[in-house]
Formats: sequence, C-alpha cells, structure tokens
Amino acid sequence: MVLDRSEMRNCPECDVPLKVKNLPRHMKRNHGIEIGDSTAEIERALSRKNSGIRARFRNNSMLQIGFPIIVTIILGVSIYYGIFYEVKNDSGPGFRPAQDFVIFGPQVKVPVDDLTHEAQFYSYNSDGVKIRVLLLLGSDEEPRVAFDASERAYSQKKGFRQDGDKIVDNANDWEFDIDTIGILTLNNERAPALLPWEYCCQKANVAINITDLEAHRYMFE
Repeated sequence: MVLDRSEMRNCPECDVPLKVKNLPRHMKRNHGIEIGDSTAEIERALSRKNSGIRARFRNNSMLQIGFPIIVTIILGVSIYYGIFYEVKNDSGPGFRPAQDFVIFGPQVKVPVDDLTHEAQFYSYNSDGVKIRVLLLLGSDEEPRVAFDASERAYSQKKGFRQDGDKIVDNANDWEFDIDTIGILTLNNERAPALLPWEYCCQKANVAINITDLEAHRYMFE
C-alpha cells in the first residue's frame, strides 16, 4: 500500500497528529532527529511506534497504574492547601472604615470625649499611604491606642475588628482582650502593634507624634 503523504499520522516520538509530508521537518525541529524525505524513510520512521513517549507509557503497566495515583496525590495536596491554608489566611473582612486624623503641628489628636467602648479607626495620610490606628476605651475608662496592624500579619493588610470585649485579627481570627491593647508590657507580635501616645490639653485629647506614625509606615504600604 502506497503511503499517502497528505494523510494524518501520529509522530512516533510525541504522538502529536500531523500530515505525513511534514514529519521530517517536525522530527528535526522538535526532536533533533533527521530522517529523509523519501516515502520509504518516512515509513520507517512511522514504524518506530515504541520510541514515542506516549507509546512507552502505553506499554508500561507500572506507569499506567502509578501515574493516576501520583496525579491524584498532587491534586489532593493542592486542594488541601488551597482550602485549609490559603482561605484561613486570606478570608474574612478587611480594614474597617477610618476617619482622618486632625493634625496639630507635629502631632495628631483625638478628643477623649469622642472615644467609647466601641473601637474607632483613624488614618494618617503619609504621601498616599494610609497609616491606620485603632482607639477605644478600656474597662478602666482609659484610652487604648494601637496600630491597626500587627508585626506578624501586617503584610496581609486586613487589620482588626471588635467582637464584644475582644479585638480580633481579621485575617487569622487571633483574639485579644481590649484591656491589653496598647499595653507596653504586652510582648505579642500577633497583637495590634504598640503606638506611643500621651494626654494633652489637660487630658482632653489623645496626642500621637507623627514621627511615631511614620516609623510604622511600612506596615501599610
């Protein structure tokens, strides 16, 4: 039977379908194998069925059994980490709405009378970067002040929220008692990062130095 050079046949190396007349060029360009352009040489090349990758796979029972198992394991691991790792770290609410600080020279100030037991969020605009701060009153009626980010999770850009008497990390659900927020003796990289502040104007305002805000600009870039 004369070989029809216009018919479609599979490459003996990679099993890709192509016209018979294009086989010599395909073999040289894709597999580095030179075969002649004559019908006899093309027929010999096509007869080397067992040299192709797919052909070797079809002829190897161990590969046929093991390959689906390996694929299943890889897919299982990918799905596990996609669901139980990534979702855990990237789900949940993000930053809460924040109001702008009022700037007084080298400081920003918030009237103490504006603070309640409900967390409020303020931001300072540092050349387009919103540096965020959370403020509220503790059970002792004293202000609690801290950055709306932690040293451990600031890169996730999620911030914190209030849930009852807890401040909760939005990305990882880490919880902290409100009365511990902003306490200098608290050494916890998961907690809202410490922010120095002071009373001013006969304890009428909470005052924060802009230099202290700028020192943590990296958390919100």
